[in-house]
Amino acid sequence: MKKILILSAAALMLAACQSGRAPKNAHTASTGTPAGESCKVIRGDTAGGGKNIIYRCSNGQAAINAATAAGVLESGIPVSFGGGGVPVANGQGLVTRQAANGVGKSDSEACERALINAARKFQQTAGKLGGRSVTGFQSYFDKQPLQGGQYDCQAGSFHVRVVMRANVVR
Repeated sequence: MKKILILSAAALMLAACQSGRAPKNAHTASTGTPAGESCKVIRGDTAGGGKNIIYRCSNGQAAINAATAAGVLESGIPVSFGGGGVPVANGQGLVTRQAANGVGKSDSEACERALINAARKFQQTAGKLGGRSVTGFQSYFDKQPLQGGQYDCQAGSFHVRVVMRANVVR
């Protein structure tokens, strides 16, 4: 009985390996777009270590708007990729590095989650500094600013991260 159970388990594992289907969170070194078609690989996986892929995502404002509508972000403190407003004291050029769990999600979904975490962090900071909104929200990965709602996202084996910069304004 024990032998049959072991052989059955081995046969199932072998069938799964030979099916040619990659798991949802699988990654490759080739350039392309992950699920959701909103992020493109700008640096593929490197040899050694674990997974380490850099994506450029173009759906930043849409992700922020959806999160605000869903109640994940506070509607009373808007987050905008555009500039404007007078920064509060100690509220100009703030930088945050935020991560999100990538397990069980596509890299694109996890990147959006990390972006939303960064927006929420800036909203909390705005509340503490007496600001009414967050402007100039932009990617600042490797200290390279991106405009127009684009952001860079680094995907590892288990987590993804973004580095964002913004101003807290009155």
